[in-house]
Amino acid sequence: MYPTGNIIFLTGHRDTGKTIICEQLINGISGTSKKITGVLSPGRYENNRKTGIFCLDIATGEKKLLANYFPSWDPKKPQREWEFNQETLDWGNDVLGKSVPTDLLVIDEIGYLEFDKNKGWTNALAALDSRKFQYGLVVVRPSLIENALKRYPPAEVKEVSSLETRNLIIQELIHLFSASP
Repeated sequence: MYPTGNIIFLTGHRDTGKTIICEQLINGISGTSKKITGVLSPGRYENNRKTGIFCLDIATGEKKLLANYFPSWDPKKPQREWEFNQETLDWGNDVLGKSVPTDLLVIDEIGYLEFDKNKGWTNALAALDSRKFQYGLVVVRPSLIENALKRYPPAEVKEVSSLETRNLIIQELIHLFSASP
């Protein structure tokens, strides 16, 4: 039986290293007896430019392309920059549906679709609602932190604002998860 889930929201603006923190935490505690599940969303880079986003199943290592950088792809909402692959969204949602119970649940990331539209990775919300994890580390954009905290009080918020804060958060989280039973 897993203790009642403690949730930590990881927030920060684009390219501050939220996914790097998740990756470093997973690497820092892998090799222990802790079960780690969920999804990561690492970038795909070409010539030092982010051109895509992958979805990685943490438990199996399987990875699929989640989105392509394609500014103005949506004529109804030309401000949209990322075109998402529905098949990969569905696959990631299935991965999240099977992610609990666990010691560490990582969700990189949930946002507008999940909180406001009940779409996207809805199984992420169901997994968080279940509290069948020791810790949940969830990436959320700063503009949605208030929504996240309303849904999941009490939760802790860690904001990544610089390389220095990123490194401090990595150390803090590795220590926290390594020290937990």
